[in-house]
Amino acid sequence: MDSEVSALDALRLAADRTAANLKSTFSQQLEKLYATVLASPGTVLLLFVVISAVFAQQGMAFQQQIDDDVEIFLPDGASSTELLLEVREEWSTDLVVIYIRTPNAFNPNDSTNITDEVILNEISWIEGDDRNIDGDSTGRGLDYDKDDHGENDGVMWVISPAQVIKEINSADGRFNASMCKHAVNN
Repeated sequence: MDSEVSALDALRLAADRTAANLKSTFSQQLEKLYATVLASPGTVLLLFVVISAVFAQQGMAFQQQIDDDVEIFLPDGASSTELLLEVREEWSTDLVVIYIRTPNAFNPNDSTNITDEVILNEISWIEGDDRNIDGDSTGRGLDYDKDDHGENDGVMWVISPAQVIKEINSADGRFNASMCKHAVNN
């Protein structure tokens, strides 16, 4: 029994020595790494920039693999696909929808509404109104050139509550005539 205990103690002692040696070797290697990094931080920074560029390049290549055409979801040769391609020759069929969530979505007691003047002004600013027309590329809104038909800003037209209210107030006669002629028929 004593020989079993002494063999077990010898095994533990050998395992402890091995662990201590591994810990010492790891600590020495880590100290060498720290010394290298501290001795030449520019090289390490350059290495990380190169690694980041490789990952960024892969991300850009992934974006090019995405097919965003609607017709890939339609059956080949179907009349709906042919109609879409015919319509696309004259008009854009690409659409972006921006959802706006006001504070009353989280708090039913909040009286904020999408038709509040502050919210409508924010929507108008994002669309690109006269107040931010001279801003930089990110500050002038999405449809900053209303007369270009999408040539300069990529946006053909915008429809929103703010846009409808501005149109109603700026062209009362045109709006009423259009509503009577095409919508209400009264």
